[in-house]
This record gives sequence, C-alpha cells and structure tokens, in this order.
Amino acid sequence: MNITAAYELLKNAFASGRAAHAYILAGPPRGSCQAVTEKVLQLLFCESGEACGECRGCQRVVEHSHSDVLWVEPEKKSRIISIDQVRNLQTRVFQTSFEGGWRSCVIVAADRLGQEAANAFLKTLEEPPERCVFFLLTDSPQSLLPTILSRCQHLRLGGEKEELPDDVEARLVEILSMTGENGSLGALGQADAMKALLKDIKTAVEEGEAELAEEEATAHEKDVLDARVGARFREVRTSLVRFVMLWFRDVLMLLCDADALVYNTRHIEAIRKRAAAVSLSQAMKDLAMIEEMHRRLERNVNDAVVFSLLFTSLE
Repeated sequence: MNITAAYELLKNAFASGRAAHAYILAGPPRGSCQAVTEKVLQLLFCESGEACGECRGCQRVVEHSHSDVLWVEPEKKSRIISIDQVRNLQTRVFQTSFEGGWRSCVIVAADRLGQEAANAFLKTLEEPPERCVFFLLTDSPQSLLPTILSRCQHLRLGGEKEELPDDVEARLVEILSMTGENGSLGALGQADAMKALLKDIKTAVEEGEAELAEEEATAHEKDVLDARVGARFREVRTSLVRFVMLWFRDVLMLLCDADALVYNTRHIEAIRKRAAAVSLSQAMKDLAMIEEMHRRLERNVNDAVVFSLLFTSLE
C-alpha cells in the first residue's frame, strides 16, 4: 500500500467513526510510516479539519510539538524503548486532552520496545483511553509481541520504497560490477569498498540528523540524537541491501530468459555482464548468499564482517 492509499483508508475510518485505537504501520519508520502518521494527525488537529498543512495545528504536528501528541522513540545508545518511557506514555494518554479533542501517541521503531516496556504497553492496549489513537511505526513488525500485534490494525506500506541517493547507487553499482573479478583479492577489494561506502553513509546520516536536531532545538539530547542516527542508518542500509538483492535476482532473471522481469533496467548492461559469467546454479547460490547476508544484518552482525563473508563467497 502506498502513502496516499494508506492515508485515504485512515481518513475514511476516522470520518465514519470506525477508527481503531491502535495501528501498526509497517515500513520505513522515518520514511513512509512517519509521512502517513503526520498526515493523519494533521487531519485530527487541523484548525479547519481538512489537514490544510498551513494552520498552527498542522505545523505543530509536523514539528512534533503538539501538546496532545506524544512521540516516543529509542533514547539510549542500545536503541531500546524503556519501561520509564512507557510509564510516561501511560500517564500522558490518560490525562485530559489539552485542547479538548483527540490525543495520540506515536511509537517510532516500535520493535525496539524492551520486554518489560512491551508488557506494560500491552496493558494500555487492553484498556485504551477514549479518543486516543496509537501509531506504532516499525520496519520489523514480526519483532513485536504477538499479543500487541493482535490488538492493532495493520497497514503495510510497501508501495513507497525509499530510493538510494544517486551517488550511493553509483558507487554500489561499481562495487557489484566487480563481482567475480580477480579472485579472492578482488573480493577483499569489494568488501573494503563496501565498508567505505557504509562509513560515508553513516557520516552523511550523522550530519543530516545533527542539522535536523539543531532546527528542532534538541541537539543537546545526545541519547536521542544517537538513537535517531542509528534508526536512520538502518533504514538506508535496508534500502542498500534491497538493491543488492534485486541486482542478483535480476541476474537470475536474465539466465532464466525472463528479461521483462528485470528490476534494475538502468543498469542492465552491467547485470548482463554478470549473467554472462555465471551459471544458473551459481546465480541461485549467489541469491541465497544475499538472503543469508540480510538475515545476519538483521541479527546485528557487524556490517564489515557480513560483507567480507559475502563477497568472498561469490564466484
């Protein structure tokens, strides 16, 4: 579901009085998930009731400064949402609305709820306050407690994939085009190049989040900034891994004479070159290795180690 479809679905739910008390938005937490959430909140708190984007109510929603909207995100370097944060949430949502209308709580990276915090939050979902809506934003809904999942409506935002910046994509294509060249020495070169690319991405994320924190006057909150950098880097890395997976899938498609199913058509010549150098069985093994790489990254195995193992395993 894309951003527009998700917004229209939620808009109609609130208009008809059939809105759920809690929604899980599955996708990039600071990308499409946040965009949908902010738009819906503007609808609830707009002075004209139309999500105009111009009034003070709409502006405060986007600035995350509205008194009736609580934003919760991992604060510690470990990127865990603590029990203390959930207790504060519980206190806030059961208070009377400051402006006499809706209240809302947005949990960014909800999969980072600690065990104790998740159990405490579950109690709030079991007996939710009136005229209060919860939005749980996560790219890993499977990591949430089954009991939390069962008490929320789910929206998967799969139609708005975050694209890699052009410079990052160009460097990634260059790295992938080296696959199979110069044996183990070339593989180590690929791993080093990928390590350098990830380092530059992390630096760019740090600079971008620091600038945003300055604008929001939160630069002094180092734990918050560290958590936001970690979350944002993970989102970009997910996009990068998705690109790599699709690249090797495209190689397999060419070998199966399914040219019409190729995704990365902009880089078709480089993909054809790789397809000409491998067998169908090897392409299938390569794709399996990419999927294993993704699983290891999700288990927080060191990036450099994962990519070193990957490129030395590809032929």
